[in-house]
Amino acid sequence: MKRYLNYEALIEGACCLLFSIMMFGMAYSKSYLLFVTPRMEPFLYFTGVVMLIWAISRFLKVGTPKYKSSVNRCLVLVIPLMIILLPHGNFTSHAAVGGYSSDVSKKSDKMPGGGSSKEGQPYAGETETEIVRSQDRQRETETETEKGKEGKTSNVPNNQKQQIPAGLDEANRTITVSDEDFYNWLLQLSYYPDKYDGYQITMHGTVYRDDTLENNEFAVTRLLMSCCIADLSPCGPICIWDDAENLKQDKWVSVTGIFHYNKEKGIVIQVTGIEDAEKAEKEYVYPYRY
Repeated sequence: MKRYLNYEALIEGACCLLFSIMMFGMAYSKSYLLFVTPRMEPFLYFTGVVMLIWAISRFLKVGTPKYKSSVNRCLVLVIPLMIILLPHGNFTSHAAVGGYSSDVSKKSDKMPGGGSSKEGQPYAGETETEIVRSQDRQRETETETEKGKEGKTSNVPNNQKQQIPAGLDEANRTITVSDEDFYNWLLQLSYYPDKYDGYQITMHGTVYRDDTLENNEFAVTRLLMSCCIADLSPCGPICIWDDAENLKQDKWVSVTGIFHYNKEKGIVIQVTGIEDAEKAEKEYVYPYRY
């Protein structure tokens, strides 16, 4: 009996199998973090399982004759495979799509579970369509002013619970910000500026400078990803330093200085020391701990 080889089923099965292996590989190696947030990991494993089932179903059809084959539809899998498998580098703060922000609390309406924006105002880099969608999704919350310890004030959306991140030394009035708590400390300092005014703070990030900053100003930033690579935006405090103009863009540094909060500029650090540093193990930060 003559045997038939269904090339179309064989190619489709091979593409699905390769796609499945790639999904499992990216999830296991964490390389998917270049494109999406950690919350997407379960979906990658699910996709890998589905593609594996499809691959098996197509391989079962390899011996079934088909006299008119069309492998063009395999391009639907081949093209994204080629794109993802190509070498990818990390984005830099200066090349990120979203606009820079020194006060992430103003962008919390764009984060999962975040509060509503003030008077529906957009943040830098937001399109009109995104504004409308944000206004449709956002929950109506009021900003309440609470009296904190020692009579200090804080402005925290009533649907957000803020816990003090690690690194605080109240006795010596110092804050050491770890890479993992970079975003959490930005929120903490934005919501409780009076409480930490005058504290010495140390932060690790990349140098960011643009035309909106003064000659003696730069920002120490990390790239914030709330959903995927398409919404990356640099965030971090403005640093005041006389030699700011000579700093190289996107250079990793460790900055030490005195924290103050400016109503117009947001978080401000009066630099007392700056050192070259190695890049963080995880270059992106996320609005929530995963």
